[in-house]
Amino acid sequence: MIWDNWEQVLKIVVILFLMLENIILLRFSVINKVFRVVVFKVLTFGALILSFNYPFLFLSFLFLNLAISFFVAFIYQPEFRFFFIKSSQLNLNDSNIIKRLFGINENLAVSAKFIDELVESVYDLSSKNIGALIVIERKISLDYYINNGYSINSDVNGAILESIFNKHSPLHDGAVIIRDGKIVAAKCFLPINTSDVLDVEGVGYKLGARHRAAIGITQTTDAISIVVSETTSAVSFCLDGKLLYNLKPEELYENIKREILMNVPFEKIEKLSS
Repeated sequence: MIWDNWEQVLKIVVILFLMLENIILLRFSVINKVFRVVVFKVLTFGALILSFNYPFLFLSFLFLNLAISFFVAFIYQPEFRFFFIKSSQLNLNDSNIIKRLFGINENLAVSAKFIDELVESVYDLSSKNIGALIVIERKISLDYYINNGYSINSDVNGAILESIFNKHSPLHDGAVIIRDGKIVAAKCFLPINTSDVLDVEGVGYKLGARHRAAIGITQTTDAISIVVSETTSAVSFCLDGKLLYNLKPEELYENIKREILMNVPFEKIEKLSS
């Protein structure tokens, strides 16, 4: 019987452990967009199972799986730590526990009025040469970055944003994060893109830390970021790692509306507009 063979039992234990680990890594493929790495790891896991009766191949694929795991764990150390802390706080009776575990936010709620106020506030900052970085959460949760910033609960308006991003404010460094039309955190530090090759339209000078952070957060999540340049007062919109530079108010409005308002279910729009 299989249970009399310690080698096969050990193999089964290893496979079950790696299966659990692959499920956890799927969360990072959602949050951090490491799809290719996770897909490759899942394929090597499948090869590991198929090579169950071939010791040399089994060990080879086992070491390959572990090497990929250590690589991902090393690159995403803070995210892993946050994931396990967050997981320990979940309510097991919550019907949305799987979505919460995977960091998926289905409560996106915004309105056309919110977009009007946001665009007006952004160009008010621009007119006063006040640099700013604003991030709008969509379906992928930004809890990790929110928890590393300073908690705020405020409507979006020019006075609040100016008080945050004024260079004399202790909160002016970092980003403001908006969730469901509300400012929920300030002074949030984001992943900065350090690449020399950036997907940017209309920029004639070297990008600063704000623009690189705006690109970085949109490469690792589905969030939208808006940047006001302190140097040129230009307003930029960033999505999926692509930055549109020096937009006019109507262009910014249309980009935000297309990516946020048009993705909200009709019944939610109807409720918000009433």
